[in-house]
Amino acid sequence: VAQPLVLQNVASGPDGCIYTSGYVSGGVGIYDPATGARDFFTGVGQAESIAHDGHTIFFGTYPRAVVVAYDPTAPRSADNPRELICLASWGQDRPYSLLADPRRKKLFIGTVPAYGCLGGALAVYDFDRGEARVYCNLIADHSIVSLASDGRTLYGGTSISGGLGVDPRATSAVLFAFDPEKERLLFHVTPHEGARGITGLVCDSRGHLFGWAEGTLFEFDPAQRSVLWRETIVAQTYPATHYWRGIPMKPSLTERDVFYGAAWGRLFRFDATQRRFTTLARIEGAEVVAAGADGNLYAIARSELLHIDLSPVRSTGAPS
Repeated sequence: VAQPLVLQNVASGPDGCIYTSGYVSGGVGIYDPATGARDFFTGVGQAESIAHDGHTIFFGTYPRAVVVAYDPTAPRSADNPRELICLASWGQDRPYSLLADPRRKKLFIGTVPAYGCLGGALAVYDFDRGEARVYCNLIADHSIVSLASDGRTLYGGTSISGGLGVDPRATSAVLFAFDPEKERLLFHVTPHEGARGITGLVCDSRGHLFGWAEGTLFEFDPAQRSVLWRETIVAQTYPATHYWRGIPMKPSLTERDVFYGAAWGRLFRFDATQRRFTTLARIEGAEVVAAGADGNLYAIARSELLHIDLSPVRSTGAPS
């Protein structure tokens, strides 16, 4: 008898479908908002992150930090989905952030290390070469849990947490800049002292970065290398054992400089231009969202995929 899986992650695909990943046992669920069709396939582990380059979907899976590539336009076979790279040899276990760069034909991968270890990695997979360069412990004793880009520079947010079973050495997460051409670290700063992780990192049309330093939302100007604004919005926090996902935030696919996310069952909309945070709904268990190409919002809450109609919000700027 089929049993429902607890869902681990959700993301929009290049085909307009919504992709989900199961907790522990993995598997990929597909929902097509245009037709209502549903599909499911195995062969992909628990995805800590999902991204695409406009054609191929990438799943960053646990354990052993395996990144899997899937072409939704091709038939599923022994080579589709296929393993792109495994980072276990570099001591990594969870690819918590993926960012595809189609122009450079590269995939950037930020990771959390293996159990009992500190120090994540930034891996740069080059599709022309068919191999990756791995920068272990890029920020000493920090994991890399979020990535964003303005098209020129790669930015990352860290967590002071390592793998399970080890206490952090660092006291504050950092935001860093990385040159994707020369593949070198440019700078790193601490946007908010004492924050264990920088998550939900996004870039607006001006090149300003927005991210969560635990429950504090901040704006950072890379040109000035300074925090322009911060506001504590969520008073709750996550267990002290590890801080990897924190508060996720993803860009709208239909609205300029608008981002959606979830925090403790609170689905929200953030307008970066106005620095306006709006609570859309409170749904127990909702943790991760995906903005759909249809202009609506999709969220996971335990074993359910939720569809949130955003048309009233887009027309009035207020929650429905």
